[in-house]
Amino acid sequence: MRERISRCRPIGLPRRTAIRATESQHSARCESGGVHYLDHAATTDLRPEAAEEWLRVGRSTGNASSTHGAGQQARRILEESRERLAAMLGCDPIEVVLTSGGTESVNLAVQGLWRSRPEGRDAI
Repeated sequence: MRERISRCRPIGLPRRTAIRATESQHSARCESGGVHYLDHAATTDLRPEAAEEWLRVGRSTGNASSTHGAGQQARRILEESRERLAAMLGCDPIEVVLTSGGTESVNLAVQGLWRSRPEGRDAI
């Protein structure tokens, strides 16, 4: 069996413990609450209303960065989505960052943590 290292404490706490575990032990820890499983999208069904909206906006063929009509329509959809998310989150639309996927999102979060780390700290 492959071994995996899991961090059981969130980033930012003073002490982090690495745990070596086989895949089955790792799964047991996830189920018991010892590990925070952050890949929720990989194992969760899409809500029906989200699927309907996804299909609706998927019919838009424009690139939101383009200036032609289809691009402007795509930009409107993107900005309306940003405003709706901001209203639900209680923040300004400018604070909502939409990315193309999980990798870009994680990289953006890690870069933010890195830039905001305390002076002299070389790990996040």
